[in-house]
Amino acid sequence: MDELMPWAAFAGAWLLFAGPIYQASIELGEEQIEREAIEATARGVAQPRRSSPWWWLVPPIGYLLDRRHSTRYRKLVFDALGTEHRRQLVHYTEKASGWAYVAGGALLLAAAETWNLCVEHDWPTWLFWVLASGMAGLCGLLTALRSRRARALLGNDPHRRGERGRPGGQGHHSSGTSDASDASDASDASEAADDPDDPDDR
Repeated sequence: MDELMPWAAFAGAWLLFAGPIYQASIELGEEQIEREAIEATARGVAQPRRSSPWWWLVPPIGYLLDRRHSTRYRKLVFDALGTEHRRQLVHYTEKASGWAYVAGGALLLAAAETWNLCVEHDWPTWLFWVLASGMAGLCGLLTALRSRRARALLGNDPHRRGERGRPGGQGHHSSGTSDASDASDASDASEAADDPDDPDDR
């Protein structure tokens, strides 16, 4: 058990990291956000004048000035968006930030458990970096593969293909309306045939 538990903690910690990034990919992919419209609005907003690139000779000041420029530009874009697009953007960024916090905390725990495993087995420090980066990359790869598989399954769904074949779903609604109309006409005809007092039957 003494040999097994460090490996169990190592695996569990990385699963705690893989779970949030996979769930984040699902939930963010389901967000109803009009990306093209938002990007078109952003392209139509003139960027504020940038500071002189010479400020990058003093990197901290250059970074702060560049960050201030980006903040001003994002505010201009946000002000130019409509109410619905603002709501979509805020909801998306808030959800993404929440999952980033969860995944970041899980990554720190996973790194700590990876370090403990290396200490337990007296492995060199470089192996810690190989394990940590390899496991992080593996979690990201598994998330990408599962997301791609889910999209492929939904894309191969014959019901969804049928829905796409009818623009706006109108074909489906028209068929339902036609069936209901035919059923109503048949019912009226049956009632008229069964009514002996109907003058049209004489």
